[in-house]
Amino acid sequence: PDVYRPSRWIDPSEKAVNTLQSFSVGRRGCLGKRLAQAEIRNVIAMVCTEFEFRCEEKGTPTFTVLLKPSGCRISVRRID
Repeated sequence: PDVYRPSRWIDPSEKAVNTLQSFSVGRRGCLGKRLAQAEIRNVIAMVCTEFEFRCEEKGTPTFTVLLKPSGCRISVRRID
């Protein structure tokens, strides 16, 4: 825990995936959780209104820490 090793998330164990909690849980959870979630919603809304996203090649979803598409190619174009 005292050493930053991003390689441990390349192929995480089941225990590692289940222990990652960005904001913690329970009574002692992060006080800024709601603010952070509101901010990310605003950012996503702004990006989606200014850019057009198209899936060029479909991939397969894989789960590491987050659900992400592997092999998916997306083109992005700014909306005029």
